[in-house]
Amino acid sequence: MITIKAVVLPVFLFDPRQYRRTARGCDKTGPFRAKFLYDSVLDLRQQLRGIGSDLLVAPRGEGDTHTTILCQEQVTSEELRVDRALRSALPAGSCQFKPVWGGSLSELPYRQDLSDLPDGFTPFRNKAGRPVESRCEVRAPIKRPGNGDLPLPPADALAAAAPLSCTALPPLPEIGLSEAALGEASRTLRRDAAPDPRGVMPFPGGEAAALARHYLAISLAAPCDALATYFETRNGMLGADYSSKFAPWLAHGCLSPRQVAHECRRYEGARVQNKSTYWMGGPIGSHQSWRSDAQLLQRWKDGELGVPLVDANMRELKATGFMSNRGRQNVASYLALDLQLDWREGAEHFEALLLDYDVCSNWGNWVSAAGLTGGRVNRFNIVKQSKDYDADGAYVRHWLPELKDVPSQFVHEPWKMGRAEQERFGCRIGTHGDAASDYPNPPKISPLASYHGFRHDIMES
Repeated sequence: MITIKAVVLPVFLFDPRQYRRTARGCDKTGPFRAKFLYDSVLDLRQQLRGIGSDLLVAPRGEGDTHTTILCQEQVTSEELRVDRALRSALPAGSCQFKPVWGGSLSELPYRQDLSDLPDGFTPFRNKAGRPVESRCEVRAPIKRPGNGDLPLPPADALAAAAPLSCTALPPLPEIGLSEAALGEASRTLRRDAAPDPRGVMPFPGGEAAALARHYLAISLAAPCDALATYFETRNGMLGADYSSKFAPWLAHGCLSPRQVAHECRRYEGARVQNKSTYWMGGPIGSHQSWRSDAQLLQRWKDGELGVPLVDANMRELKATGFMSNRGRQNVASYLALDLQLDWREGAEHFEALLLDYDVCSNWGNWVSAAGLTGGRVNRFNIVKQSKDYDADGAYVRHWLPELKDVPSQFVHEPWKMGRAEQERFGCRIGTHGDAASDYPNPPKISPLASYHGFRHDIMES
């Protein structure tokens, strides 16, 4: 039983800073994540009302506060700036600001100040020759509150909280979405709006949808045994069940990682423990000079480069807000190491569109993709990756209708088709933007130019 000695007032603020445009012209939050967040807030309110509580919502932090503010402790720059601004805005002596750390599944076997924490993942995981997780115990999920466990303040106190509201969510213009994102978000938020049918699956926000996916993906009662084969299928790109697809719900707090870990342990105890169940459960100084080419960057964003695997993944992201892990690694490698365009442009684009955006995962992985973490630079050979993970071309044809009749021999390298073959397969290859061509030639890339300025070992995958 959860015992609460004081009233609890759940509050959610749509922070306009999260919806502005960046200095590079990218929306910090695009329409897919805006819709997912709206769904999630509505679902949270419904869940709270089911236990006799409620959720106050506003487009910004306003109103008087005479209590203790509990929030997630942050570690990254923009989030810490928001915390500092909130602390400075609180009336002196009338409110306590109390951040709570919730970013770890368990206590790590390192010093409390993390002074002995390795910089790289491999030495971090293999502490003193043993997997780090073997020295950690994941805490059990916390029991969800029951009816009456989160008592609300009196009604007159709630009325005084205006402009916060327990009724409607704030209109989109008040949140701060850019004009470009506003129109698309209005369309996606319509009740009759359907997700792109080419997507791997729908991604409605909220705990109810998260638990439904959790049941289908890894529970003992799931109709398929996808967890048992996750290690073999995790690099897929088509379909709903090659991976868990938990990331959007985890990123927004709709699903607890403790809950996922707990269910995996239950599964291992009742079914099987193997590599599949195991896998579920700062930049260096660099003198790399990045190119600036707005047209080429836009072609990368739109999926019109002439590189099928990159184009297919970028079109999936643009249409659905989702991209597989394998796809993310390839498109990031190509942008930074082949096109030599500024990796931060790619990171901001992902931040705008990804349903499962997380500041540490996104920016950390882009730093790694750009070869700025020290040690080996992992450049992806896009054609090899295409043939390894989409051998029959089903994925690229799914997202690139221009290549629908191109045989597997050419589907990943359509520029190798002669004129007669282009006519036979209904796909004319030419200059980007040329009305006479169906699919563009890829940009001309110098194999060695990509690595100018790097002082690390280079490994091609």
